[in-house]
Amino acid sequence: MGVGDFNNDGLEDLFFGGNQVSSRLYLNEGKLKFKDVTNASRVATDRWVTGVSVIDINQDGLLDVFLAVAGRAGVDSTRDLPFINTGIKDGVPVFVESALCACDQLVRPAELYIVIEEADLVEIIKKAAAKNLKLGKSLGIIAYNDSPFKEILAGGISVLSTDFQQMGRTMAEMVRSYSRDKIKNPFHLIMRRSV
Repeated sequence: MGVGDFNNDGLEDLFFGGNQVSSRLYLNEGKLKFKDVTNASRVATDRWVTGVSVIDINQDGLLDVFLAVAGRAGVDSTRDLPFINTGIKDGVPVFVESALCACDQLVRPAELYIVIEEADLVEIIKKAAAKNLKLGKSLGIIAYNDSPFKEILAGGISVLSTDFQQMGRTMAEMVRSYSRDKIKNPFHLIMRRSV
């Protein structure tokens, strides 16, 4: 659940993340009365939402919502959902899905972007190129988890990556010994041209 004043009327509104049902947005009308504006706000979901973060991602004075999503790895339906508040119409906030695709103003010079999803990484690079911004000079990007794709994309993307070889060795030992221990696998920052 997330709490925030999404329509800037001075009252705290409620956003409920849904998993077997759609997420819902309720605007506070005062005196403990709330109005469901999910469809009008364009925040209906059909994914297994595990967490809600309320933040003004693009620093425009309107609260946005970031939904963490769970499911089988590699399936598009597990992609997290950033909803950007594009403005208030008739007292109702109107959101668009995807911070990167919807808001060109998010790609600005002198910023460092930390990117989790590869599709978002590509969108940032495309938007930066469209604005003639040079990675590593005009703006920086750090992505999660290294791959051959990130080694060559745009001359090399810096990554914060787990040590997959160590993780494999540790997991093999845990399976062999029937261990249920919780472990921390080391992470490393690999610097490339994007920073």
